[in-house]
Formats: sequence, C-alpha cells, structure tokens
Amino acid sequence: MALDAESRTRAERFGIEVYTWDDEYLGKIMVEDVAGWVTFPVDRLAKPDTQHKFRFINEGAGTVELVGGSVYYNY
Repeated sequence: MALDAESRTRAERFGIEVYTWDDEYLGKIMVEDVAGWVTFPVDRLAKPDTQHKFRFINEGAGTVELVGGSVYYNY
C-alpha cells in the first residue's frame, strides 16, 4: 500500500500519520524539503486486512498546498 500526494508548494517537513479505522495510531512517515509528487510507503505501517485512515501533517513553516493524490492498494 502506498499513498502519493502532489504538493504545489515546497514543503519544509510534511507527512502523513496512519491510523486504523478504530483510531489506533500506527505511526507517521515524514519527508523534508520537497515539492511535486511524493510517495509515502504506508505498507510498512499498515496492518493486514484492516481499514486505515490517513492524516496529513505539516511540521514545517508555512502552508503546504496539495494538488492531488492517489492511494494504491495491492499493486
């Protein structure tokens, strides 16, 4: 499982937090100093046969503008 997101602006430090559908926190994946498409390999945090929720987080200065994205499962 992977999640792709496209950032219009350069992000100092942003990422995603991964949760189960029942709000169990599984961890976060962060990237630094990026713009454009970013792939978050959430399969290393996700539990098998479980629905997941994702939350985008920004730990840098300014605003991160996301243009679009995709979630890949069983690819």
